[in-house]
Amino acid sequence: RQTDDRFISVLNNLRNNQITTQDVAILNEYVQPDFDLKANKGYITLTTHNAKADNINVQALQDLEGKSVKYVPEIVGDFPDKIFPVDETLQLKIGAQVMFVKNDLSFDKKYFNGKMGVVKSLSSNEILVYFPEENKTIEVEKYEWSNIKYSVNANTKEIDEEVLGTFVHYPIKLAWAITVHKSQGLTFDKAALDVSQVFLPGQAYVALSRLRSLNGLILLSPLRMNGIASDQDVMDYSLNKASEETLKISLQMETKNFIHNYLKNSFDWNELAQEWRNHQFSYNQNSEQSEKSKNAIWAENQARIIWQLLEPSGKFMSQLDKLFYNPTFDIQHVSERINAAFNYFLAPMDKLVEEILWKMQEVQRQKKAKLLYDELLILEDLQTKAVLRLMKTKLLVEAVLAEKEIGKSTLYSEDIKLYKTNKLTIIEKEFKALNITLIEDEADINRYEKTKKQKKEPKKSTILETFEFWQQKNSIQEIAKIRTLTVGTIYGHFVKLIEDKSVKISDILPLDKIEQLTKAFDGYTEESLNALKEQVGEKFSWDELKMFKASLK
Repeated sequence: RQTDDRFISVLNNLRNNQITTQDVAILNEYVQPDFDLKANKGYITLTTHNAKADNINVQALQDLEGKSVKYVPEIVGDFPDKIFPVDETLQLKIGAQVMFVKNDLSFDKKYFNGKMGVVKSLSSNEILVYFPEENKTIEVEKYEWSNIKYSVNANTKEIDEEVLGTFVHYPIKLAWAITVHKSQGLTFDKAALDVSQVFLPGQAYVALSRLRSLNGLILLSPLRMNGIASDQDVMDYSLNKASEETLKISLQMETKNFIHNYLKNSFDWNELAQEWRNHQFSYNQNSEQSEKSKNAIWAENQARIIWQLLEPSGKFMSQLDKLFYNPTFDIQHVSERINAAFNYFLAPMDKLVEEILWKMQEVQRQKKAKLLYDELLILEDLQTKAVLRLMKTKLLVEAVLAEKEIGKSTLYSEDIKLYKTNKLTIIEKEFKALNITLIEDEADINRYEKTKKQKKEPKKSTILETFEFWQQKNSIQEIAKIRTLTVGTIYGHFVKLIEDKSVKISDILPLDKIEQLTKAFDGYTEESLNALKEQVGEKFSWDELKMFKASLK
């Protein structure tokens, strides 16, 4: 934010609670207690209390000549007042100093959060704001806020969004004054600071650091050493935080602990074996005449395999403990032992996956066997995860040995991605070779594969959403209902769509109106549509005038 070395030095000292009398003297060079904010346009007052900021804004608005215009939000659905993003009533006059409270999400990027401007023209349906530094005027478009309910989709486990209500208002507020708290994150070229009543540590720092340079600073009262201290907790942290060398050693230790725990968990199949044992014993509780009972011997054989692996896997985990607790820890030796264990355990674990997938295909073709299929589905998921973790373990050790950065992509390969799909493809071919009737065709194989988590698509702009509904042949009124927005808001979207040439004015308005509007706009050069609206009266609505104006750009 700052480039002035002198200002940066003062701010650093202030933040670190090392402010000097010289720093205070530098800041107090900018004290102007009688500074006339009315005569000096473009300054915003930063103060410590909401009441102070509100009083300054109300008084400044009253001091302006002319009639004020009030604007209220368009609220649809459930949008409680306690979460209103801006004041419910916006009162403005021509000449009012305003600040934008949101970023312009459109391609034009006409404004950003914290950008200051002056109201140039007003009407009940139009606000024009002038930016003196750029000598540019823009029409302020309404902004949409949504009250969204989030829930977890029971099927996909993704986060679903439900729009309960919308709040549409102009994204501006009076800005002769703002509290230091609300200024956080904003940047100003010019600001008058009223920090005579600083009551929180660090508040003076926040206020001063909003400015780009000392050139734009005005202090309405002198700063005193006892009023600008930083928070002691922050200072204590700065003094006591760990050194870079300490953090490096800690990272090495925690990395070693992470690898150790990951490897042990990869060879710990006690819970998996118990699930197989529970499944095996469940056959004893069923009638010998049931479909499930016909698979009892198969279940016993599979459970025996996993239980026979517990003893060697337990011994191997003990070996891992010795290797990792050894003062002369050698990752090369660990890698060799992991490769040996991988080759020993993968074959029987992999065979269990094949067995259970084959059995699921069989059971799926039997009547009255849905309960068994559901039980096998749970077992298959646990068994497959155990095999995939073995495969990831091998990749992890290889990555550590090669000193690669460890992330999700490190523990991911094409073999892992297609593991179950490849198994099912082979089983399907075997079933066909045996002339066993298949319920699923090749396209259905993927229904067994867990859906890969899709990358979340970037959130669509509200205007694009409206356009997509329009392409689906919905009317403006229907779109408003579908999107929980007012018709006026949707018309606002069409102004942008027409301006961008995504929609033609002839798609919205009949030919006779277009001809009449063409004559009305002939020779009209004003930025504001106020005068033209007075001429045409109720013959054309504000929405129609704005859309036609957009079509001329």
